[in-house]
Amino acid sequence: RDYHLARLKLRAGETDTALELLKRSVEAGDPEVTRLLRRERQLWGPCADDEWFRSLVTPTEPPAAPSADR
Repeated sequence: RDYHLARLKLRAGETDTALELLKRSVEAGDPEVTRLLRRERQLWGPCADDEWFRSLVTPTEPPAAPSADR
């Protein structure tokens, strides 16, 4: 619910409010938020400079497996 409200706030030019609503959704444990953000990344262009936002939409690499060479 906060995700969609955040999109509306972003369209209204309220970037800071939109980011706060996104943070609230993530903190509430909504698993859809990250998926939606990655899928709709282009819509969130005004937030692209925010470090926290980038951490959500940038996939992380899994840790490398330990080498079997000894």
